[in-house]
Amino acid sequence: MVVVMDDKFKKFSRALRGVQLGLHDRSIELEKRISQLKGEKNQFEENLTQEREAFQLELEKEREVTALKLKEVRAERAEILAFREGNYEEKEIIDEEEVEEIEDGLNFAEKTAADNQETIDQKELDVAREREEQILLYNAEYAKEYEALIFQYEDRLDDNVKLSLKLEEAKSKVEDMTTTILSIDLALNQLTNELAELKKKAASGSRHRAELAKYRIRALNNEISNMKYNIHALNEQLLKKEIDLDIARTDLAVSEANFEKLNSSIVGKDLELRNSAQIRDSLIARLDRLKADLRHLNRREAHNRADLAEVQAKNKSLVDDLAYARRNVRKAV
Repeated sequence: MVVVMDDKFKKFSRALRGVQLGLHDRSIELEKRISQLKGEKNQFEENLTQEREAFQLELEKEREVTALKLKEVRAERAEILAFREGNYEEKEIIDEEEVEEIEDGLNFAEKTAADNQETIDQKELDVAREREEQILLYNAEYAKEYEALIFQYEDRLDDNVKLSLKLEEAKSKVEDMTTTILSIDLALNQLTNELAELKKKAASGSRHRAELAKYRIRALNNEISNMKYNIHALNEQLLKKEIDLDIARTDLAVSEANFEKLNSSIVGKDLELRNSAQIRDSLIARLDRLKADLRHLNRREAHNRADLAEVQAKNKSLVDDLAYARRNVRKAV
């Protein structure tokens, strides 16, 4: 009987050893993955630094171009104002000469025509000034509207990045829980087979063997019950994670649709406006994406470290269970 129990525990030890080797391999794989993620993190940091430097250079160039354009606009405006003042002086000189001619002998009809012409010119000038003020006001309102759309675009882009990260994290958790459930199912099948063999031996063996087998059967039944309970709990958690995953997918789809609409609106406004804000906002969005990727890598590294700690904890738990089972067998013998 002792030999049989020793054989059982040897088989169990070999199985446990295989699990430990698998966990060890998993630990090595996780360590390699962590090292790889660290390398990717360093690479992203270097890329971020390069992008930041390039952004600064392009921003300086854009400032220089904007300053030149501003100087050109100011020069044109000064020329227009000078041109208008020159026209006013010339018109005043002409008006004075006409008044002198009228005083010298022009008839009343010619004087009336001159006055009417002056009134018409003044009205045209007032209309031109009013139109210019309306154009400036429209340009200011349009710039504010474009800036608001840019801010909305950046907020929507941040929301999409967050939803993508949340979706990827949910997928990872679902895959991990599915793997855990499969491993528990495998262990449950092995214990069930062992239980069936022990029941056969209990039916055909002696009373002493039957008692030992019953003791072992009770222990296995308890383990099976615990595993079934754990499987049930994991299935509930898996169902909850799948629901969260579906919600995240739906939110991401809605956000992407809104993002496409907003992007189309931004493109239309961008084609109409065509100023330096487009390049600046594009560079800022690129920098935000790189920062989001860096934050994502940090989260993945922390998650992998947590997985490594969980694997080590499971390994220790299996070793403790083996020691406890051996002590029970020795007491039974």
